[in-house]
Amino acid sequence: MWRFGCALATATLATGAFAAWDLEEPAGDVAIRLTTEHAALSLHEPVVVHLHFRNLTSAAMPFDLGVRDEYVAFRVRRPDGRELPVRFGQIRRGCMGGCGDADTRFTLVAGWEHSYPFVLSEWHRFDAVGEYRIVFVLMRGAVVDTWDPDRFDVRLENGIRRRYLRRYLTQEDRAWLGEEVAASNAIAVRVLPRDAEALRTRAEHLLGIVMARREWWAARALRWMVDPVAIPAWERMVHIHYRARNAAVDGLAALATPAAVEALGRMVDTVNSSGVRNIGSALTRIAETGNEKSATLARAAMEEHADAFSKANEELEIPY
Repeated sequence: MWRFGCALATATLATGAFAAWDLEEPAGDVAIRLTTEHAALSLHEPVVVHLHFRNLTSAAMPFDLGVRDEYVAFRVRRPDGRELPVRFGQIRRGCMGGCGDADTRFTLVAGWEHSYPFVLSEWHRFDAVGEYRIVFVLMRGAVVDTWDPDRFDVRLENGIRRRYLRRYLTQEDRAWLGEEVAASNAIAVRVLPRDAEALRTRAEHLLGIVMARREWWAARALRWMVDPVAIPAWERMVHIHYRARNAAVDGLAALATPAAVEALGRMVDTVNSSGVRNIGSALTRIAETGNEKSATLARAAMEEHADAFSKANEELEIPY
């Protein structure tokens, strides 16, 4: 079987696990680097990090970071000193479709680097002022050539090597695949008290990326700026693309203020049937979970636009 070799440069190795590895056919070494464009942020500003993978060997290295078996993670140390693991199955979700199979399933040619942004705010709430320390962690199962053929079926589909866990995979097997093999450098992100102007500037910057380059991670980042200053950007973003629209509507539903309800109401007559349905779902969410004032306004908006919601459901062949 294949095994993962020592990680060099900016990646560190889980030394306790290394002693137990059988390295008769090492797959190679990878450097993992974590960066951020913004080391100091306002409270409510989204935290976006950039992941960089570099092959330090002379052989190609295939990766699959989009699997459901939690083979990638972050460690976040909060300002109060608590360290929390942020572990998840599908890393591409953090990029809202902008990070798909092409980003999360890739092969690094010798000496090459693969990089992309990741919206960490979706997975951890940076809700306290102070310094956060962040590390990206790679598990053994994310490196395709660590797979034991006795534990997996691997098939080539549309040029992509996909793996399928066999039914008899044991807990020991899962623990082996979920063992940490490398971690990135640690980065520090300082969350400062809320700064409305800084939030407004960041919202405009993210909106500009979505409008000019159609990079959906930026729409996802803007969705997680759950703050009143994001409302104008959300209202403009809703018309760019369905991914941007969904992000904007989700952000308004999460904010759930009277101003957010009013913004959702203004959008009803400007979007297609799918968008109207999304707005109806957002208003329903606010009506059910918002505070008394917001819930009352949401119910009133649902009544005001009942015909539009009914028509949209009919067009989408959804029973009203």
